[in-house]
Amino acid sequence: MKSEFKEFSELKEFDPRNFYHVFVDSGERITLEDIYNNIAAIKLNKAVPEKIVTQFDVAKNLAVYSCFVYSFHEPAKMQAYSTLEFALKDVSMEKNQKSKWLKWMLKKSLKLGLITEKSFTRNVSKEQFLEMVDIVVYFRNNMAHGTSTLIDDSPEMLRLCSNIINELYKNKELVKIAKVKLIEKPQKNTKDK
Repeated sequence: MKSEFKEFSELKEFDPRNFYHVFVDSGERITLEDIYNNIAAIKLNKAVPEKIVTQFDVAKNLAVYSCFVYSFHEPAKMQAYSTLEFALKDVSMEKNQKSKWLKWMLKKSLKLGLITEKSFTRNVSKEQFLEMVDIVVYFRNNMAHGTSTLIDDSPEMLRLCSNIINELYKNKELVKIAKVKLIEKPQKNTKDK
């Protein structure tokens, strides 16, 4: 189904692509309330600064409004990835430091113990976690540079990003130590030369 600019008279109509899903146990179709409750359950903890929460709420609102505009799943995910990167920079950098790469910051945060494999809702090994980091970075980069991809997985990506963000701010002492260690300049790979 082609995504089109909605007519004014259609603004309050649901995009039917979001309602093809059913609950396995009952066979009932998913409702707007089900979708809202699923997104509302994704929360950042109280240790997360308001500036991060505010940006993450934009992602949550986009995900909920994808009920009306299916293509909002993609900007919802992009906003979640951007908020994750914002949180990593907030935790890892002083104000005047240059930006680091998302992949580098995620892997460095893992190495310092700021995030763990527990960032995922299912049990994963450290190797699987590193693969997921690569996937998150791939999807973020793909979306940032333009794509025609349209997948309705924004709730799962928001949950993943919220889990990582929550872990980043969980231990304030580790964050203080990490601020010093994460601002160190990343080493260039000399093997490629």
